[in-house]
Amino acid sequence: MQQKANPNQRRVLASVVRFIKNADIRLSRPSEMDEKRKWCQQNNNEMSWSGFWQVPWRRWYLVISVVTLVIANYCFAEVFVFVANRHGAVLFDPVLALFDPIDNSVAISLVLYSSMGLYFSDQLFRPRALLAGNHSLFLVISIRAITLLLTPLEAPPKVIPLGDPVLRLLFHTSTDYTKDLFFSGHTATTTLMCLNARGWRRNVLLLSTLLVATGVLLQHAHYTVDVVGAPFIAFTCYKIAVWFDAIMPYKVCSKVCIH
Repeated sequence: MQQKANPNQRRVLASVVRFIKNADIRLSRPSEMDEKRKWCQQNNNEMSWSGFWQVPWRRWYLVISVVTLVIANYCFAEVFVFVANRHGAVLFDPVLALFDPIDNSVAISLVLYSSMGLYFSDQLFRPRALLAGNHSLFLVISIRAITLLLTPLEAPPKVIPLGDPVLRLLFHTSTDYTKDLFFSGHTATTTLMCLNARGWRRNVLLLSTLLVATGVLLQHAHYTVDVVGAPFIAFTCYKIAVWFDAIMPYKVCSKVCIH
């Protein structure tokens, strides 16, 4: 009399059958896997502009990224002017109350734009990292516009305006705005550059972030909460941008490839 297989044996046999079928499918279609590998190799050159620029959708992706960033800056300029012409609340800041302001405008501008030069000296050779930086900056600009609209504040009582020649040129004005408070754009920008950099540049940009944050506080250009909150918001924007980059087709392709 034939003995019936118990449930455990049946599950083992079913697993073996599925494995054999899957192996047979993989072995029976070598040309498809070769084509997939070849396609991945042709479309996954992420470290050079030559390989990046050869793929049409990447060119459009870059153009859209730059255009949206320009539009975001233009819209933010309008928010900047609106915020400057409204009344807000004055906060008591126990940290700023400990010292009188010191004018660090020149030093802050020097550190900020030197850091930008260092940042772009590396990012210009890393197209995907540059795009991730663009996405991060777009998010920071958008969120900062929202927070400025939602938090009507007056500048600290002893504020010394940040004299930034680049911002004056960008916004076509000789006025030094003081009400763009929460959160600190200078601190957020240097934080983004630090997060997106690599190697020794990241350490230098971390130092730049600390110097800029300290400088704007010493100048009473921001409340303490503006400066403390900026790195956290920048970090969140950076993580969102990295996540967005991870779902792009070339990233999906790299996961499918057989190495």
